[in-house]
Amino acid sequence: MPVAREPIAAEALLQPRSTSSAFPKASPRVMHAERTFWEKAMDDAGFADKAFADRQLANAVAKHKSMFFAEKAADRSPIDYAAAVDGHLVLTPSGDGLRALSED
Repeated sequence: MPVAREPIAAEALLQPRSTSSAFPKASPRVMHAERTFWEKAMDDAGFADKAFADRQLANAVAKHKSMFFAEKAADRSPIDYAAAVDGHLVLTPSGDGLRALSED
């Protein structure tokens, strides 16, 4: 599961103001570091062994990103994030983009 419940408390709430005050505590669902990695890996080209080995997680992130954070390529075609998971993402531009890059 890509999320877990983690107990948190705001430090300001930990300072007692009176003996009759009771402050709420929370256990929000938070993303595992491996999930966060894959979120970033879709934007950056970094790798972490544990996250990279978790193909189910990588595919879940690719699906999530395509639904909520989809981007388009320079030619306005949708980016296939699943291709990144399968190793088929091509980052080298072609045509005018490649010419501009070679002149840079």
